[in-house]
Amino acid sequence: MNTDMMVISFVNSGLMTLSQAIGVIMVTARTTEMDLVKGLDSGIGIPKDQQERIFERFYRVDKSRSRETGGTGLGLAIVKHIAEIHEAKISVDSALGKGTCITVQF
Repeated sequence: MNTDMMVISFVNSGLMTLSQAIGVIMVTARTTEMDLVKGLDSGIGIPKDQQERIFERFYRVDKSRSRETGGTGLGLAIVKHIAEIHEAKISVDSALGKGTCITVQF
């Protein structure tokens, strides 16, 4: 299993490019039971009603910022696709004003 592509997609994803993050942390871990990749930021957060949609192609949480920040809205869709190929679970945990954590568990 190659987590390098997953990490690259995370870094290029909307989580990292569209957030007003103070900082971004990437975490990878491997145990005998699972591999784990996490992307965390301390940005603006994602409203609960939009959290599942962030994995859709071309979806952007804040449409008004899209021209300013660039990006295509494909990053997390690519991460989800790679996760599904590897039969991994992907999840989002986010709170407005506190940031977002995307977790991929193999």
